[in-house]
Amino acid sequence: MTEKKKFSANDAIPFIAPHPGEIIKEELEFRGISQRRFAKEIGVSYSQFNEILNAKRPLNAEIALLIEAVLGINAAPLLKIQMDYNLLQTKNNPSFVHRLSSLRRVAAVL
Repeated sequence: MTEKKKFSANDAIPFIAPHPGEIIKEELEFRGISQRRFAKEIGVSYSQFNEILNAKRPLNAEIALLIEAVLGINAAPLLKIQMDYNLLQTKNNPSFVHRLSSLRRVAAVL
């Protein structure tokens, strides 16, 4: 007799993961800080920073730490959000899903 595993909220996989740039963008808007000025203050080009805020570029540890220093938002949760975003994007990539499926078939016969 097998035990049935209970489902918990921690087991849920979101359909859409937010990009950390969206969160940072909202925080800047809430505080009335312009993106251009903020980018200049932390020593990052505006175009690079704007691409992060618009989910076109990933947030890296260096920029997360700069944001933490200025806004007081802990870098670790922002980077975790980026990792979750990356994982979900990859899991939703059909060609990668096909590749994983092929590898699982190979692994099953090993």
